[in-house]
Amino acid sequence: LLKIRTDLDDRKGTADALCPLAEIHRRRSEYEKAMPVYSELLKIWTDLNDREGRADALWGLAEVHRRRSEYEKAIPRYSEVLKICTELNDREGRAAASWGLAEVHRLQREYDKAIPLYYKALGIFTELDDRKGKAVALLGLVDMNHDPGDDGENLYQQLAEILEQSGTSADPNPDDEWLVRLRIRVSNWPGRRLGSSH
Repeated sequence: LLKIRTDLDDRKGTADALCPLAEIHRRRSEYEKAMPVYSELLKIWTDLNDREGRADALWGLAEVHRRRSEYEKAIPRYSEVLKICTELNDREGRAAASWGLAEVHRLQREYDKAIPLYYKALGIFTELDDRKGKAVALLGLVDMNHDPGDDGENLYQQLAEILEQSGTSADPNPDDEWLVRLRIRVSNWPGRRLGSSH
């Protein structure tokens, strides 16, 4: 299909065929394979003046850079995604880009920059009723919060509620890394009382 679309010079069709390929490589941690596909997507969507497609390709590239600890390359990509999604009024994209930027700043121990971005993402994900998005934003905040006081307790309480809503399947989908992280964090909750679900 990809070869046929390329032969016919159907640029949008080529991009549509490349998108799942890039995602598969990224999810399998095949970053060397994902990078050129996302780069090709970025070129096609830019040539077609498709800003939503451009934002998607930039987000994929930013994710690959973050996973490869190439933070100086990830930040401008996430920032551009945030700008485009804000202009397009794409709330889900804004939340994802804010979360990505927060993750990069957290990983560089720039907590003063990460915290407001996590809270921005958390607010949008909450409005969208996106349980996974809310969980990953909370996990980022918990990862930075070493204070067992009220703030830390509140973050853990919210994580526990999401875990309860997510069910108790023994074998989560491999794509649900966030759910595995969530279970680990809640089970290691310093303030958790045995036998208490809240």
